[in-house]
Amino acid sequence: MIPAMILLLRIGRVPVPLPWFIIWLLALPFAILGFLAGNIGLLFSPGSYAMLAASQMWRVVLLMMSVHGMKVHVDTADEQVLLQFI
Repeated sequence: MIPAMILLLRIGRVPVPLPWFIIWLLALPFAILGFLAGNIGLLFSPGSYAMLAASQMWRVVLLMMSVHGMKVHVDTADEQVLLQFI
C-alpha cells in the first residue's frame, strides 16, 4: 500500500497542490485517542453506538492513507473540479 502524499485540487484551470500526508499525520493522534476512548467506553456502555464507532477510528487513518491514485472529476456547466490523490 502506497500512501497518498499530495492532493491535487484543480478548480477550473488553476491547480492547487495540498500536502495530504500532513492531514493524515495530524489525524493519526486523534484516531488513536478515539480508538482508546471508544474501547474504554465500550467496557462501561457495551451497547453504545458512539463508542462502537469511536473504537473503529483506526480505520479512518487507513482509509486516508489508501486513497493513492483516486481521481474525482466533477464537470458542471460553469466549471470543472478535479480531486486527484498522488
